[in-house]
Amino acid sequence: MEESVPASVHLSDWPQIMKDYVQEDELQEVAYARKVIGLTLRLRNEKQIKVRQPLSTIYILDDGNMRTQIKTVKKVILDETNVKTIEFIQDMDQLQETYLTLNFRKAGAVLGKELPHVKAYLDNVDTHTMEQLVKAHGNKESITIEQQNYAPELFTKQYRPLEHILTASEDQAVIGLSTAMSEELRLEGYMRDMVRHFQVFRKELDYELEQRIHIAIISEDRVIQEVMTQYATYLQQELLADTINTQPREYMTKKNCIYR
Repeated sequence: MEESVPASVHLSDWPQIMKDYVQEDELQEVAYARKVIGLTLRLRNEKQIKVRQPLSTIYILDDGNMRTQIKTVKKVILDETNVKTIEFIQDMDQLQETYLTLNFRKAGAVLGKELPHVKAYLDNVDTHTMEQLVKAHGNKESITIEQQNYAPELFTKQYRPLEHILTASEDQAVIGLSTAMSEELRLEGYMRDMVRHFQVFRKELDYELEQRIHIAIISEDRVIQEVMTQYATYLQQELLADTINTQPREYMTKKNCIYR
């Protein structure tokens, strides 16, 4: 045995880390990608949106370095979260709307019996009018509500996410997730559910993964019919189906069929 070869790995010292081979930038990129993926999946879970349902956009707050960190791991993030695109934003205000509420500590003594009426007005005012009120508040001007002027200090500016936007943060990672559901995304979600159900059927029948099958999808539901129109070819390829039928066939009465 050569002298340089140890007698046993169990009698050898732990190897020294070769620092020249440690890619710190890549480690940071992977760590950041894991945070973005974790935050996105957490938001999905909170709103009970299945990962099989595709979503349109992840918004990432860009502090100047995020674009670089995300560049090489962007596809991994999109694949793991089933989201179509990533957009970078400079300010979280882009994902929030500003509105006014009463500063009850100050307003209570001033407004008296008017307070419930003013609160109800603020709760139900349309978006354009609220924008004007917020602008006036920012300029420290009087707040005009139904031809009555009120001092700006009676109100407080608040923020809330835009409709169909969820937000989350962890350490330096700050993201927004769009849950707006276009018809295209909705149909793709139904299609993915179909694939899952047929794969379950395949498993229940103890079919081999590569075994070719015949499938039938029979429904009067408009959405299901639209899915079949757009995704029939994809379903046939994904499921290794020789045929896809939308009407009952004689072989569907055999024992090697499953119905749902």
